[in-house]
Amino acid sequence: MTYIHLSGRDLAEKLNRGMQQIHSRRIDMLTRAGHPGGVNGQ
Repeated sequence: MTYIHLSGRDLAEKLNRGMQQIHSRRIDMLTRAGHPGGVNGQ
């Protein structure tokens, strides 16, 4: 196992990118669910 030091700023940026990605996916899923042919073809 290799130890990699990240600063608080690096960790915050990494967390923020991950949260933005999750948010984008959720918005996409919700948007498709509201339209015909959206999630699960409904």
